[in-house]
Amino acid sequence: MAACWLVDKEDNLICSTQRPPPYNGPPPKVQATAQSTTLPVTSTPVRGTASEQDPDPTSLISPDSSMISELNRSILETLTDAITYTLGAPAGAKRSSKPPIRYGVDDGEVYPLIEVPNPRGGQADGLGGQHPLTMTVFGPWTEKDIQKATEHIKHPKLGPVEFIENIEGLRNSYKLNGVEVERALRRVLGSDWVSVKGDWDPCGLADGQGRRDPLPPDSPDLGNRLTALLNRCQLRWIQRTDWQKINMTVQEDKESVSDYLNKLREVFKVFSGLPEAEDVNSAYQQQLKIAFVNGIKQDHKDYIVKNMVIYGTASVLDVLQYAKHSEKYLKTMGNKCESKGFCAKC
Repeated sequence: MAACWLVDKEDNLICSTQRPPPYNGPPPKVQATAQSTTLPVTSTPVRGTASEQDPDPTSLISPDSSMISELNRSILETLTDAITYTLGAPAGAKRSSKPPIRYGVDDGEVYPLIEVPNPRGGQADGLGGQHPLTMTVFGPWTEKDIQKATEHIKHPKLGPVEFIENIEGLRNSYKLNGVEVERALRRVLGSDWVSVKGDWDPCGLADGQGRRDPLPPDSPDLGNRLTALLNRCQLRWIQRTDWQKINMTVQEDKESVSDYLNKLREVFKVFSGLPEAEDVNSAYQQQLKIAFVNGIKQDHKDYIVKNMVIYGTASVLDVLQYAKHSEKYLKTMGNKCESKGFCAKC
């Protein structure tokens, strides 16, 4: 079993390779006396003993020492809370009502990967290059970390296929266990979590003490359970064709043609009923082009129809360039035509 670092209630570091005994309170403090102000020095000084060359050995474990970063302190305190919950709190102490996720003490599990500043960032790496500015470490996953990791994942009602791909990518990138996968899903789904939860269970079978650990990241059971849950999401928010909603998505008065196209893409993806494709000649891209031209302001539409000879085979981006040119022209001239098409002056 690999060694792990722990911290006691006095913030003193303890190196332990075995499960520590239950915490029974801090050791009694010894009052300093005039006879005990110095430590004996051996004939062969050892690193860590008091001498004229060595610092006060107590400073090496001081909680105010610069050797202990805030990140390390957070990790050590989390481990202490986990062990206290698992092995029992001191007599008369209040036990935490929320069990921490257990890692690395006796079963070889690890925290998820998180990115932190690299203390050697920018320094020479000895290979002709430099150390990167950031590095990935195994650390506790806070609520803020979950928010940042899932902020790009959209609700499945805006596209269940994309949602499934993003969740699978998140799980594989961060090596999430069962409980962490559930926390990420709850963050994205919100109150809709209940409607797709089904028989989802993030933990494995109970051990001899009735304790159930989260399914590890590489567990086949976790993969099967997550697949079943994501299938329920796809059935719950299956894409249905609704061209009325697409046609009702039009360019607003103070909305640019670029912003309108971004808004239309989201609606079109959900309600077109067509599989998303990048080929400019695909039905998806051509229908999106038609919907874009129909939804922009009339002046821009007339300009495109009048001036864009290759409109029939053009891509969405080609049409967007003509629409942006029309938008810029009208803004410069400050003269929006009231009649259909552009007047002779334009």
